Amino acid sequence: MGNSQRDTDKYGIGPIRQFLLEIDGAYTFYHARFHEFVTRTLLYEDESRKAHRRIAAWLQLPANRTHEYRWASLTYHLFESGSFEELVKLIDGQFLEEKARRFGYGVLEDIELWSRVQLQKDDSTVVEVCVSLVEGVRASVGGDVLDFAEAIQPYQPGPKSFRTKLIGPRVPSIAGLDVYAGVLPKGEVAADFFEIIPVGDRLVVTIGDAPSVGLKPAFVARFIGNLFRKLVEGAHPLHLGEVLARLNDKLAGQDYFERVSMQCVEVNPKDSIVRMANAGHPYPIHYSSRRGKCDILPLCGDLLHDLLKDNLVTSPYEEYCLSIGPGDVIATGLRRTYFLLLGL
Repeated sequence: MGNSQRDTDKYGIGPIRQFLLEIDGAYTFYHARFHEFVTRTLLYEDESRKAHRRIAAWLQLPANRTHEYRWASLTYHLFESGSFEELVKLIDGQFLEEKARRFGYGVLEDIELWSRVQLQKDDSTVVEVCVSLVEGVRASVGGDVLDFAEAIQPYQPGPKSFRTKLIGPRVPSIAGLDVYAGVLPKGEVAADFFEIIPVGDRLVVTIGDAPSVGLKPAFVARFIGNLFRKLVEGAHPLHLGEVLARLNDKLAGQDYFERVSMQCVEVNPKDSIVRMANAGHPYPIHYSSRRGKCDILPLCGDLLHDLLKDNLVTSPYEEYCLSIGPGDVIATGLRRTYFLLLGL
């Protein structure tokens, strides 16, 4: 990193030593919340980017070519440093194939970050490029027969896991809303996904599910989530039904993305208005505190890229508008992914 061992220990490790545990010669935060405090509050954004850039440069030194941490985290540090051109150049199919052999489904993080960089380009071939990359990795390592034990661990007590059963990722919010997300990991790589996107004074949330489990559907889920985010951020004005239609059009040329269900919600806390659109997900349920009753909302919409339909022409995705009051609840979900909205 360019610092002396003394300075690193005195000024880097010393001030936060009480929050660190040492395992196998390396330090780790024993509390995820303190890690977030250090990385998101103590450090300014430009300092964080510079630190990631320096770590990425260190990992690329010839002496670190075989370093395990290089394979585990080079993509992450390049992405967080904003070195997108360098990421696309270095993180190629050969790199991803080797990481898949070393870390199993841990390669999914690299594929997602690589795809997010590609989606920043206004290029009509981005879907084909990303699919080609994933298929190259799958062909190299034998499809979805990967050892993911090192990549996704079930909950274990003791200092080696530092994980709780419920993973609560940091998610964005807006004024007037408290937003929480929880993920219960299983011993498999599922294809459930969610995205939470602030849009001015409104919040857009989507949940979805791709068929099956494994590398391919997990990539499909994350790619669709990132593509949905891009379409939402570029929509002026925002109409959820039109966003789903555009998303479906972009996926229509690739059988890779067949039969994905998805539901999206736009929350406007200022007006107490919720707008919803659906693509093959189960109907949501609305509990009205004023009436003391639950209603099933008949929110229709075809699955994304449903090749099993007799008529391949997709019906327009409708947008459902609902007013919510204090004590109201809106709930929707499928298998392991659920969305719950509580009216204040």
